[in-house]
Amino acid sequence: AEYMGTFATMSKSLTCAFCGNAPKEGLKNEHDVLGALDVSFNDPTSNQTLWCHQHCALWSPEAYEKKGKFVGLDAAYKRGIQLSCSHCRGKGANIGCKQKNCRRSFHLCCAVLAGCEFFDDTFLLNCPEHREPEVDVDARCQVCGGGGTLLSCDKCTKDYHPTCLQPELKKIPKKTWCCPVCVANSMCVVCGGRSVTENGQPLLSREQEYATHTHTHT
Repeated sequence: AEYMGTFATMSKSLTCAFCGNAPKEGLKNEHDVLGALDVSFNDPTSNQTLWCHQHCALWSPEAYEKKGKFVGLDAAYKRGIQLSCSHCRGKGANIGCKQKNCRRSFHLCCAVLAGCEFFDDTFLLNCPEHREPEVDVDARCQVCGGGGTLLSCDKCTKDYHPTCLQPELKKIPKKTWCCPVCVANSMCVVCGGRSVTENGQPLLSREQEYATHTHTHT
């Protein structure tokens, strides 16, 4: 695979072998995200010349640069045409989530639109479901006083280590979350009682926070 000039010199009829059919509406600075459409390589199934964006090549797991040329794009293409994008459902999704056992794959443009987390030093990404939580260096756990990776309450904004909660929170909530103190102080919308489960434990999700005590109001 070789660089073949700049985007301005290429025919407008060319499409990227990886993200060519993926929707790009809403993608800001498309050229900055994808790079120039000036990388060529041979189709391993037909031996015809294909083209792709520079950045689509860079983020392909099988590909790497060697002496100014890309190597491995034929293998990346052969694998990509079998994979559907988790964002647009189109084929050619050659960039997968780096988390073990996660089967989500994306076109580069779709990964940006979907809110994936990019690691530019390794050309790997996390899908939206596996984004690493942002760390506030000044935040402290309300239980132990330590810093690090904390979970913030969406109601009072206090922070907790998931392992410091009782019971320990083993899975980070995908939606909003309220700390046990806020939930314990919430009232049932029917009877005005504390919003707790049948065994006396506070409900931990915001969706349940204002739920009625179904075991007493059915």
